[in-house]
Amino acid sequence: MNEPNIHYGLKDVYVTRTAISKIDGTTGTLSYRGINIENVAQGSFESALYLILTGRQATGEQQRDVTRFLKLAMAAMRPHIEHKLVGHAHMHPMQQIQFVLALDFPNTIPPDVGLGLGDLQVKGLVEIAKVAQALIFMRQKDLGQDILATPNHDSFLGQFLQCFLNRTITEKELLAFQIAQILQMEHGLNASTFAARVTTSTQAPLTSALSAAVGTLFGRLHGGADEASLALIKEIPCLLRAEEFIRDKITRGEKIMGMGHRVYRVVDPRAVILKKVAIELARESPSDTTLDMFLVVENAVTKIMKEKSKDIRANVEFYKAPVFYYLGIGPDYFTSLFAFARIAGYVAHIEEERKVGVIIRPKSWYIGA
Repeated sequence: MNEPNIHYGLKDVYVTRTAISKIDGTTGTLSYRGINIENVAQGSFESALYLILTGRQATGEQQRDVTRFLKLAMAAMRPHIEHKLVGHAHMHPMQQIQFVLALDFPNTIPPDVGLGLGDLQVKGLVEIAKVAQALIFMRQKDLGQDILATPNHDSFLGQFLQCFLNRTITEKELLAFQIAQILQMEHGLNASTFAARVTTSTQAPLTSALSAAVGTLFGRLHGGADEASLALIKEIPCLLRAEEFIRDKITRGEKIMGMGHRVYRVVDPRAVILKKVAIELARESPSDTTLDMFLVVENAVTKIMKEKSKDIRANVEFYKAPVFYYLGIGPDYFTSLFAFARIAGYVAHIEEERKVGVIIRPKSWYIGA
């Protein structure tokens, strides 16, 4: 028997149907539930959550209900998180998140406040609140001090960010963070989402599927590009030597993290949005040239790869790094905040996969010992 075609990485292989998001890598477009990402990013974090989980646009009252539910769930999580994460501070934030996601905590689901959501969707919101509280606790341990008294912010994300940064935030900072989190919420059948669906296909519980997904997201080629791109920027001695530095790396065959994307053949639409956000934030710190370095590196990579007849552009991770940097978020937390945002997308895919009801079991071609 002749060897069949082996689709390493399952590139261009369709394995399921979805109604959650659509990516067109040729035109550089992305939509959530049929709404283009530029429009979704102009709304609230809660409205994007509701859209991804239900496929419906939330009313103002439904957004407020989601906010109230998430705040209650986050408060209910606090004693459980503090008890479970004590003694685990040596672990990377992503490993701590994977650990707490695998756990079920009793009495942490607030009474239904009129959400009108299904059981799995409600549990998904609880898991989002769980991750948020875990991140706040980790940050508290890093700072070596108590988090400020829980602020009474209008939005769940604003309350989270003030606790996480342990300071009062501006509306510009909240908007920047909100846009970044919405843009990371869902992106088709990527590696971690596929891991969630594979796990779900075995009839494993939600917590197991989410833990598997976050473990996959921790991989350097998936969720870690933002952290790696900032580390690269810090290596470059000065703006004038940036192109030379990048050219040397490319010549040696090294990958420039945050540049290029598996799906997009043109610019990543999320990077376009975050680039503008980063420029706005950088205006508050005119003496800091970090963003200038990102801009120079992007231009250098595009120029050098064009000489090789390749069109390589920045992806969402590349410009998320300066956004988080200017917000004062440490690079160790970049990927874990990605995971925090992506829980909604995972839950939506898990719900779809449960309806499929077929265990995922591809074949491997035996080549001998």
